[in-house]
Amino acid sequence: MKIRKIIRNAAKCEKCGDEIESTHTHNYVTCSCGSIAIIDGGKDYFKRSGNPQDFIDCSITEPSIEILKDLAKGDQTNSTITVDDLYRKL
Repeated sequence: MKIRKIIRNAAKCEKCGDEIESTHTHNYVTCSCGSIAIIDGGKDYFKRSGNPQDFIDCSITEPSIEILKDLAKGDQTNSTITVDDLYRKL
């Protein structure tokens, strides 16, 4: 398994709409309603708390950036792509 470089470690709460981000190791972050937390990790690793159905992963990893660059080369520069779409392409 290839190790992915983390560019952004973030998630969006489906209940309150907050988007939270861990910027460094041991950076404990929660949304305003308390449904989800990024317990830490920053750009070193991913660690989440909460029901996976309550959040959308908004993280970006190095392979994701490469896929976006490839998409930008084609006619799809104005299309929208989700993080889930990116992971399906990996």
